[in-house]
Amino acid sequence: MKRVQARIAQQESSLNALINTTLDNIVLLDRRYHILVANEAVRQRYSSYGFALRPGTSVFDVMSEEQARVWREYYDQALTGQRLNFSGLRIDHDSVHFIDYWVNPIFAPDQSIVGVSVFSRDVTDRVVADRALRESEGKLRQLNESLEKVVRERTAQVRTNISALRATLEP
Repeated sequence: MKRVQARIAQQESSLNALINTTLDNIVLLDRRYHILVANEAVRQRYSSYGFALRPGTSVFDVMSEEQARVWREYYDQALTGQRLNFSGLRIDHDSVHFIDYWVNPIFAPDQSIVGVSVFSRDVTDRVVADRALRESEGKLRQLNESLEKVVRERTAQVRTNISALRATLEP
């Protein structure tokens, strides 16, 4: 019995070490939407709002009614075997974050679905950089078009001047 308990403790320790090596948010739910595991990153985020994510807590206890309605649909889809990946916005303490989400079924060894895993990653820096890059590319394109126009106008002017000069130099 002690060996089994030691093995379970070791596996639990390994799982905690693994899920806490990332800044991504990780939550595992059972089929009744109760939290099985929440990594340190997501626990800290919810703690800043006064919520404690503990095993056995209903995930809907930390959501507004509207959020619960939307997320129940995602969880239900995962509980039917679907894998979801989508992006969304999240407002944390008056700042907007761009988030990528993965909502997936958790399979038991017999392939029955026993829960849902939710991974989320803050991609705000990447989205802001992409937008800045697109804006820079647009400005560069406009500058290039303006330069091409000036070159065409100046070339036409030089040709006109050369033609006029030739006309005055020809006998």
